[in-house]
Amino acid sequence: MTRKAFSLIELLIVVAIIGLLSSIVVPSTARYLAVARKAVCATNLRLLFNYIVTAQNERIARHETEGPQSYLLEKDFWPRNVIVEARNAAVFLCPDDDGPGVEHLPLNYKSGIHGGWIPFDASHYSCVSRTGVDSSGNKYTEYVIEENDGLPSKWNHSGCCGWGQWSTNDGIWRVTEPKDGIRTLVLTYYHCSLPNELDVNGKIYKNLSSKVGMKFYFPDVRTSYGYNVQLDEHAIVDRETIVLMDFKDIYVDSADPLIVDDLNDLDSARHTGKHNILYASGAVKAVGSTWVYPTIYPAPWTPEAD
Repeated sequence: MTRKAFSLIELLIVVAIIGLLSSIVVPSTARYLAVARKAVCATNLRLLFNYIVTAQNERIARHETEGPQSYLLEKDFWPRNVIVEARNAAVFLCPDDDGPGVEHLPLNYKSGIHGGWIPFDASHYSCVSRTGVDSSGNKYTEYVIEENDGLPSKWNHSGCCGWGQWSTNDGIWRVTEPKDGIRTLVLTYYHCSLPNELDVNGKIYKNLSSKVGMKFYFPDVRTSYGYNVQLDEHAIVDRETIVLMDFKDIYVDSADPLIVDDLNDLDSARHTGKHNILYASGAVKAVGSTWVYPTIYPAPWTPEAD
């Protein structure tokens, strides 16, 4: 008599075979995708190195550089002027990565009280106060920086970081949405006797009380790669010095006390557990996290050549 159905044992065998094949195929596919992403990322880094060298050489030819003339760009040159050479925003991103985006604006405010840098985000000292449209039709977001919330204020920022009133110290900063890839920052109000500073895309501004109403321009270039700030203003660097690497911000500062925590937070899964690094020689290598810890291996972060 002809059987018309599988027995229970046969069905279990089929299920086991499918499960075994899935356990082999799925991880292999994921690994192949990770390897492919790593290859694209490495290609992007090599292209960016060429764009960096070309852009810097053109600046030198136009006599736009100050101090030592390095073939590597200065800190505030990354990544805004490099995209002019690249003409392709995709090369600044690893595959499947949207880049830092708005939450990682290259803006920081140095606290005179606490001696540290305060990012433009929601924190105890900073908050998004309001949004609106200016007289030119540009959408903006206002940030309030406050270091001393115990003083009375003439500004009503109800609900801002939990405080109903903020003191008249520090400032109100208006950031427009990007237009043609460029954002503007305007200090609309400032009152503080402390030596506070503003960091805009790596360029430091002091004496902020004299800069109320001034427009600061910075690019809205998203990138998956952080630039080694220790290279800034060094004419000659060792070939094994880190130039760019996978990072959450546009700059990597090995002197930052939180650098190890930042490196631990990086998603290296897309690169088979490693990070792509571009060196001053133009070479790209994939290395494990511990090999880029400046506390363990400081040499790759040191720009001076022997």
